[in-house]
Amino acid sequence: MKKFGFTLMEIIVALGIVGVVAAISAPILNNLIPDKEKIAVLKTYKIITDINNEIKEDKSVWQEAQDAANQGMGWSGVLTNGNDYPNLVFAQLNTVPDSRRNTARGIEFDTTNGIHWIVEDPDRGYGTITVDLMNEKREHCTYNSGSCKKPGRFRFLVDASTLNIKPGDPLTAAYLANPNKLSDKKTDYQTAKANNPSKYNEY
Repeated sequence: MKKFGFTLMEIIVALGIVGVVAAISAPILNNLIPDKEKIAVLKTYKIITDINNEIKEDKSVWQEAQDAANQGMGWSGVLTNGNDYPNLVFAQLNTVPDSRRNTARGIEFDTTNGIHWIVEDPDRGYGTITVDLMNEKREHCTYNSGSCKKPGRFRFLVDASTLNIKPGDPLTAAYLANPNKLSDKKTDYQTAKANNPSKYNEY
């Protein structure tokens, strides 16, 4: 009677082949999977930009600068009628009830998409918006916060006189500089590592 089955050597060879294929394909597959964190950061940037544009278009809360020193800056102006930036941002977002908390320089709160926001008033030239993606596999820190290995927070700086936005940490800067490649995490982290963290000081 003919016996069916595999010898130990055949099994070892098969496992070796599977291992080689997995080692070759893993980096390729990794580069095909979109970076969820990057997508969230890019969406947040778009949300903040849209909110700031709405603020600047509302003449009841934003007054363009009239003095000659600020001419030519584009949208240069000031908030009026007692409006403050953190509350204007808060009013435009879908927030979780009872999540708002006042801080020394602004407010923090949660939105219904699972993001924790910390919005500070741009009263000293620049304000900051820090978003925490609340990923349990990530740390509650930004890329340039000392020994932060797995950053879960991303920071944006808001110019007080124009409400223009720029990145507030090296990894956020890398994401914004390479928005069309959503699965290029390796390049993004290499770019962040090459960036000088001192460029992203809050003030």
